[in-house]
Amino acid sequence: MQLEGAKLLVIGGSAGIGREFGEQALRAGARVAFAARRVEVLEQITRASDDAYAVAVDICDEASVAHALAEAAEHLGGVDAVLHTAGSARLGLLADQDADAWREVLETNVMGPALVARAAVPHLTPGAGLMLFCSSTVEDQPRWGLSAYGVSKVALNRLVECLRFEHEDLRFVRATIGSTTGTEFGDNFDGDTLSEAFAQWIVRAQHTNEMMVVGDVAAVLLDVVRTLLDNPRVHIPTVKIEPPGGALTLRATPDVVAQAYAAPGPTNPAG
Repeated sequence: MQLEGAKLLVIGGSAGIGREFGEQALRAGARVAFAARRVEVLEQITRASDDAYAVAVDICDEASVAHALAEAAEHLGGVDAVLHTAGSARLGLLADQDADAWREVLETNVMGPALVARAAVPHLTPGAGLMLFCSSTVEDQPRWGLSAYGVSKVALNRLVECLRFEHEDLRFVRATIGSTTGTEFGDNFDGDTLSEAFAQWIVRAQHTNEMMVVGDVAAVLLDVVRTLLDNPRVHIPTVKIEPPGGALTLRATPDVVAQAYAAPGPTNPAG
C-alpha cells in the first residue's frame, strides 16, 4: 500500500493531529494541502516541500470554505481524501454556556464540517474518494464540563451518517479518538475549572490511565486512509482509537475505602 502521489487535504492542518498527519503523509510521498486559519503557521509547515500547500480557511465562513476547497483542488490537481480535524471546546457546565458559547462550539464542530463536506464532494472521485472526520469519546460518555462539546460531537456523528446516506458513491469515516496529548484541545480552559474537571473525571472512571500522542494517532489515521485509497471497494465506516490501560482509578487501599464510606453521598447519606 503506497501513498505516493495521493492528493490529500487536511482541514485543521496547522497543529495537533492534522499537522502530524499531513507531515507524515508528505514523508510517505503524498501531496498535501494544509488548511487552517493561521496562514503564517501553514507557510512555515509547507515551506520545505514542493508537495505541500498552505490554504487559508475559516470553516465557519461559507465563502471561505468554498474558496479553500477550490484552491486546494487546483494546487493538488484534484482531491483523493479529506481529513477533518478542526474542532472547538469550552470547559464549563451547561448552566454557564451562553448563546455565544453554544454558537461557537456548534458552528465549529457541526456547521463547519457540513460546509467542508458540501464543498469537498464535487472534488472527490465517485467510487474512490473519502472523507475522514475526527470525533471524540464524549459522544457516548458525558463528561463533567464538556457537555456542550459532547452535544456537538453527537451531531457530527449524525452528520457523517447522513453524508453516507446521501452520497453512496463516496466513503465517509468517523474516527472516535480518546485522550491524546500534543493537541491544542484545552489550551483555553480555565485552570481552576480544569482541576475540578480532572477530579470529576477520575472519580467517574472517565480519565484514562494513559494518553496517546499525536504522532501515533496520526499514523493510525494515515494507515486507514492509505488502506481505503488502495482498496476502493472496501469501506471502514468507523474507527475507534483509544490508549491502552483502561480508566485511571484510585487503588482500593484501606484508607481510600474508609474515606469513600466516610464522605456524604448515596452510600453514607448521613455522613
